[in-house]
Amino acid sequence: MTDKQQQQVQEAIDADRSTILDFPHLLQVAEQRAEEFASAQPFKHIVIDDFLGADALDRILSVFPSPDPERTTVRWRNMDANTKDGLPAQRGKLDFSTRESGGKDLSNEFYVAPPIRQLFWELNSSTFLRFLEKLTGIPHLLPDPHMQGGGIHQIRRGGLLRVHADFNKHPIFGLDRRLNFLLYLNRDWKDEYEGHLELWSKDMKRCERRIAPIAGRAVVFTTLTDSYHGHPRALNCPEDMTRKSIAMYYYTNGRPEEEQHPPQDADRGTILDFPHLLQVAEQQAEAFASAEPFKHIVIDDFLDADSLDRILSVFPSPDPERTTVRWRNMDANTKDGLPAQRGKLDFSTRESGGKDLSNEFYVAPPIRQLFWELNSSTFLRFLEKLTGIPHLLPDPHMQGGGIHQIRRGGLLRVHADFNKHPIFGLDRRLNFLLYLNRDWKDEYEGHLELWSKDMKRCERRIAPIAGRAVVFTTLTDSYHGHPRALNCPEDMTRKSIAMYYYTNGRPEEEQHPPHATLWQRLPEEEEELRPVE
Repeated sequence: MTDKQQQQVQEAIDADRSTILDFPHLLQVAEQRAEEFASAQPFKHIVIDDFLGADALDRILSVFPSPDPERTTVRWRNMDANTKDGLPAQRGKLDFSTRESGGKDLSNEFYVAPPIRQLFWELNSSTFLRFLEKLTGIPHLLPDPHMQGGGIHQIRRGGLLRVHADFNKHPIFGLDRRLNFLLYLNRDWKDEYEGHLELWSKDMKRCERRIAPIAGRAVVFTTLTDSYHGHPRALNCPEDMTRKSIAMYYYTNGRPEEEQHPPQDADRGTILDFPHLLQVAEQQAEAFASAEPFKHIVIDDFLDADSLDRILSVFPSPDPERTTVRWRNMDANTKDGLPAQRGKLDFSTRESGGKDLSNEFYVAPPIRQLFWELNSSTFLRFLEKLTGIPHLLPDPHMQGGGIHQIRRGGLLRVHADFNKHPIFGLDRRLNFLLYLNRDWKDEYEGHLELWSKDMKRCERRIAPIAGRAVVFTTLTDSYHGHPRALNCPEDMTRKSIAMYYYTNGRPEEEQHPPHATLWQRLPEEEEELRPVE
C-alpha cells in the first residue's frame, strides 16, 4: 500500500469512527506495550486503562442489560456452582453468551442491544486479532464467535469466582485456548467493594497482583495450565450494583510444545468426568451395598458445573411449538383407576426420527453425547465397580428411559419397574436417574421416595436437585416414585434423564416371572379403601 493509500484509509477511519473501538489507537498501544506484556509476572498480561473512549463507554453502559429478567430480553444463566470438594466455585454470577440459539436461526447475540452486538463483532474482527497478535507475539489467532464460557458477565453482591486456571481446549472446535480478554464496565467502583481480579503465583502461595474492575479497563493475559486467576473475595457492593464485564477468549490451532498439556476440565472432550467417577465407584461401593431399603447411592455433583450448564442450556422446552423434540404425554391410571402418572412428558430414542435416524438426533448435541457416554464401556465399568454387578449391558433405545419432565401437579406413583426388557428379554438390574433442576425448593415436592418392601413406610426422600444422580437396584420390591403432586411454579418442570442397565440372567434369589410395572397403593390409600365397620 502506498503512503497516499494509507493516508486515505486513515482519513476514512478518522472521519467515520462508527466503530466502538478506536482501532488506530489500539494498534499504537500494541506497539508501545508489547515488551511490558512479555515480561509481566506471574504470567504474561497487560492492563489497559481507557480501552474504551468515554463516548463508547457511554454507549455500552446505556444499553447494558439489567440482571432482572423482567427488565431485559437477555436470557441470563445463573452460574452458581461448587467444586468437586463442595467449595464455592462461582457465586452470584450471571452469564450470557451467543452459543445458544436465539430462535429463527438467530444467535443469542440478537438479544442484546446493537452497540453491544457490534462490540462483540469488533472484538472478533481481523483488525482486533492483529492488535492482539502485535501485543502478545502470538501469531494466527482465531476468535470464538460463539463465546464459549465468555460473553457478558455480571456478579451480584456476595458473588465471587474462585481462583482457577481455565479450560485449555475449545470443547467443540478442539482449538488451543491462548488468550483471555476482559473488559470491565463498573463506574464509581470503590476498593471496599472487592471484586478485584487476582493473579496468583504458579505455586498458589501468593497473590502477585490485584486489579480493580473499573470502567473502561481491559486486561489481556495468556491462558496456561498455571495462569491462576479469579476474584475470590465476596463482593461488598451495594445491592443495586453488579460487577459488569465482557469476556472474550482467543485460540490457535496448536501451541508451543512447552505449553502443551492434556485437555483440562470442561474441555476433556466428554460431558462426564470419567476418572472422577471411577474414584467415586471405589469410595462408595460399600455405601451402595449396605443402603436400605434396597441398594442405592446418591451422588451429588455428578455433572461438574460446565457440563451441567451445557446440558441445561439446550434442555428441550415442554412447549411443542418451541422444540423439535417429540414429547409423549405419559398420563396413565392403574388398573384400579388410581393415577399412576400425571403431567409427565417422555422422550426416548426407541422411535425412528425419520430417514433411519434415531430420535436421538432430535436433541441437541450435548444431550446426545451424554446419552452415548451413559451407554459407553467406561460408564458400564463405573457401574460395575460401584454396584458389584458384572457384565452390564446398556439399552441404547432407552425403553422407558430418556428425558423426562414433569409439570406442576404431576406425580409418579410408587412402583417397582418391569423386570425384563420387552424386546431383548434381558434382566433389568439398575436404574440411573440424573436430576437437572436448579433452584429447586423442598416445598415444590417431587422428591424421589424409596419405600420399604412391605410398603408400610417411606425409608428415604431424595430432592431432585441439579447435578444429583441416583443409582439403585431394580428388583420386584424396589418400590420407588415421587407420589406427591408437584407444587412448583407453572413455568418450571421437574427435569431428569433416566437410563436403565441389564444383564443376561440374574442371581437365582432375585428371579421372578416377567412382569410389567407394579403400581403400589400408599398406606393412606389403603386406609381410605378399608370398609367402615
